[in-house]
Amino acid sequence: MKKLILLYLLLFTPLSAAKQIALVIGNENYPQISQRNLFGPLPNPHEDAKDMKDLLASYGFQVYLLKDAGKSQMEYAVNCLIGLESNRRKCPPRYRIAAGDTVLFYYSGHGAQVWETGDYYNYLAAANRAYADGVDLQTYGLNAHWILGKLENSPAKVKLMFLDACRNRIAESGKKGMGAAGFALMQPDGALVSYAAGSNQIAWGRPRERNSLYTRYLLQILKQQANQPISRVVKLVRDAVFLQTQKDKRAGKRVEIQKPKNEDDLIGDYCMAGCGAIALVQEKQEQQSAQPQAVPETTRTPSQAQGQRIKHYVAYANGTAVDTKTGLMWMRCAVGQEWDGVTCQGEAKKMDWDTAKQQSTSYAGYEDWRIPTIEELRSLVYCSNGKPNYFSMANDTDNDWSNDVAIDWGCAGNPGKDHKYPTIVQTVFPNTPSSLFRSDSFHDSSSSILQYINFLYGFDSNAILLRSTSVHMRLVRGRQ
Repeated sequence: MKKLILLYLLLFTPLSAAKQIALVIGNENYPQISQRNLFGPLPNPHEDAKDMKDLLASYGFQVYLLKDAGKSQMEYAVNCLIGLESNRRKCPPRYRIAAGDTVLFYYSGHGAQVWETGDYYNYLAAANRAYADGVDLQTYGLNAHWILGKLENSPAKVKLMFLDACRNRIAESGKKGMGAAGFALMQPDGALVSYAAGSNQIAWGRPRERNSLYTRYLLQILKQQANQPISRVVKLVRDAVFLQTQKDKRAGKRVEIQKPKNEDDLIGDYCMAGCGAIALVQEKQEQQSAQPQAVPETTRTPSQAQGQRIKHYVAYANGTAVDTKTGLMWMRCAVGQEWDGVTCQGEAKKMDWDTAKQQSTSYAGYEDWRIPTIEELRSLVYCSNGKPNYFSMANDTDNDWSNDVAIDWGCAGNPGKDHKYPTIVQTVFPNTPSSLFRSDSFHDSSSSILQYINFLYGFDSNAILLRSTSVHMRLVRGRQ
C-alpha cells in the first residue's frame, strides 16, 4: 500500500503549483423586448453561473464570478487573468495565469454574430442595456474572438471556453449588421471552444428550471465524467442536448433542435479531476479481484469505478454498458428509445435492414456504433430460471418446429411463468421490448435472410427474417 501511495504521488503530484483559474459570467438582466431592443430578460444565467462556479471550485479552480456585468467589467476581468491589470485589490495574483496553468472561460447570457470587416464575429451582450442592432452589440458588447485570442496568447497550458449564448433568432429581425442565429466558429489555436448551439440554431433557456439546457447537461456530465478527457465530455454534452430537444419536439413542445458545436484544438488530454489517478486505482482493484474479467483497454471505456456493477456488466449513467466477459460496449436503450440518465424512455423503433444501416453511429461521444453479429446478440440473452443455453434454429434445415419438441426453446417454458421476459438483464437494459432484435449476420444460403434473437423466449432463428422485415435493434461497439 505504501508503494502504491508513493507511486501515485510521483505520477500525479505536479512538480510546480500549476493553478486552475476560471472566469464565470452570468448575464440575465436585459430590458424587455421592444422595437428598439432585440434581447429580453433571461431566466437562467445567474443560476448557471453560480452552479458552474460551485462545481469548478469543487475541482480546485480559483473562480472569478461576475453577474450582470457591463462591457468594461468583462474586459477588466479578462485582462486581470492575463496580468494586464495591476490593481491588486480587484485583481489578486491568484487569478493571474502563469505557465502550466489551466484557464477556463464560461459565459451564460445573450450573444450573437455581427458582420464586421468581411467576416462574422461573436459578441457577448453586456447586461442592463438595450440592443437595437448589430452596431449596438459591437459598441456595448464584448468580442468573444478577442477573449479567445487573449487566452490563446496566455502562458496557460490548457485553455477552455464555454459559450451558453445565442438565445434569440435576431437574424430574423431584419436589423442591419446582425448575423445568423448561433455563433460563428472561431477556429481556436491550442484551445477548446464549446458552443451551446450549432450553426443557425439557438440555445434554449428553461424558464421553469434552474439551468439552461446546455448548462444543465454540462454540469451533470462534468460531475459524472470528471476523470474523462474534456474532449469526450463535450461530446457527451452535445449528444445529451441534441437528444433532449428531439424528444421535446416530438412531444409537441415549442422548441427547435439544438445540437451544441465543439471546436477542439487541445494538445493532449485534460481531465478536470485528473486523468491518471482513477486508472491507477482501477489497476489495483483488478489485481485484487479474480473476477469478473477486466474490461480490455481497447474498448476505451470510462473507468469501472464510475459505473454500477450489475452481474457481468458495468452500467454507466451515460446510457452505455460494458460486458466484462466480451469487452463489448452496448447501448442500454433500443434504437428509438432515449436515455434520461436513469431509464429508457419512449418506444423502440422497428426498421428494415436497409433503413437500419443508415442510422447514425454517433452516441455518448463515440462514433463507431454498429448492428451486432448474431454471436454478439446471443451474448445478451439471460434466462432468469438459470437455464444456461437456448435452442437455436440456425441448423434446423427443415424449418419444422414440430419435430423439435423434445428440445427446449430459449429459456424454456411459458414466458412470465417459467422465466421472466424479456430474456435480458433488465436492470442493465430497462424497458427492452419482448420481441425480435436484428443482427447483422445473414443466412449462409441467402443474402436476403438475416438472423435474429427473440427476447421473449431467448432463442434465435435465421429462417424467416427477411431484409425487408422491420424489427427492433440495439447497437454495439468494440470487437468483431
